[in-house]
Amino acid sequence: MAIKFRRIEDRKESIIQLRRREVDRTHRRRVVPKVVILLLVLAGAAACLLYFRPPRIVAPFVVRVDSVQISSPLAGTVEWLISRETKEIHAGDVIARISTQPATADSPTARLTDLRLRAAEATAQLKTEQANRDVAVHQLQEQQRQLKEEVERWDEPLRRAETEAEEARGNLDFRRRNLESAESLMALDAITRDDYLTARRAQESAQAAYDAAESRLRGLKAELVAARETLTAFQNALQASMALADSRVQGALAMKDALDKPVHSQTAAFSEDEGEFIVRAPSSGILLELNVTEKSHVFPGDSLLKLYKPESKVAGAYVAVRYRESLKKGATARLYGAGHKEPAVGEVTFMDARVVPLPPSLERRVGYGEANAISVDIRFTEAAGAPFLPGETGKAVIE
Repeated sequence: MAIKFRRIEDRKESIIQLRRREVDRTHRRRVVPKVVILLLVLAGAAACLLYFRPPRIVAPFVVRVDSVQISSPLAGTVEWLISRETKEIHAGDVIARISTQPATADSPTARLTDLRLRAAEATAQLKTEQANRDVAVHQLQEQQRQLKEEVERWDEPLRRAETEAEEARGNLDFRRRNLESAESLMALDAITRDDYLTARRAQESAQAAYDAAESRLRGLKAELVAARETLTAFQNALQASMALADSRVQGALAMKDALDKPVHSQTAAFSEDEGEFIVRAPSSGILLELNVTEKSHVFPGDSLLKLYKPESKVAGAYVAVRYRESLKKGATARLYGAGHKEPAVGEVTFMDARVVPLPPSLERRVGYGEANAISVDIRFTEAAGAPFLPGETGKAVIE
């Protein structure tokens, strides 16, 4: 019996295994095509991404800046010059001293000095007039505020006086009616003469209270009108004072401008018999190059040095014409240069439509040649470890 039962169990187990195999085969027949289709879709999407992905553009670049050239205003010898080690220069800093022949009493130097003194006096007078105007405005505005508060203080007493006058008028009307009633009753001998006299005295007292209230109300109104007239007159005087102060300031400003113009023109026309001349930086910037040395002889218009503004620094790249359609404004660029361990990050801000040849000097320095290219400006957004300096070259990778 045990052998018979074992055979039955073996048959049941075989049938179960056969059914499981059948289910597995059915599942594979359903799942495998879906997996294949999914893989094909993913492969197609990847191919599309690779096909439509913008190309990786490699282009040489050179760092450009907007420079400011400072020239000598006269002929002479450079007695002192700012050091080449100086990096940052601020507007007004002394950058050179140029000596010429000694100045005479009637020389342009003396006339220019006199003009400068008068211009300084006019500037001081302007500041004084502006300060006086500000003080006067403050004082007048404070007085105006006090007068307004004085006018506003009359509002509450005036309202109380009007209320009291109204109440006194009502009481007077009531006492008049009582007196008329007392007179009628007196004629009929319905009340005594004392009652009549009491009603008459009450009416006279109410009349006196009403007259007093009306008198006080008229006085308060008159005082309020006077205060308002005083405020109006003061406001008119305030406007006149402000206009006068403004005219004095405008006069001082006109005088200063009238003296500043000849000072600037004579400074620009400073000639070689002037003595020593101090050259100051007209604007702030970074020292780009020195074109003279101390003890050098210079003539009017000779370049002393050049400055550049850090915010004007851009990488001028030359992109091959074949990438013109795929290159977009705002594209990210990585800038690689010799001596820089890490690249700087930039952004394409300008694309010139004109086709230009790659400058030979840049081609020699970067070892990259391209027959036709378009000029592209890349603004630095993230600096590398060591900042790129004007004139440095390298390769930009634009994506």
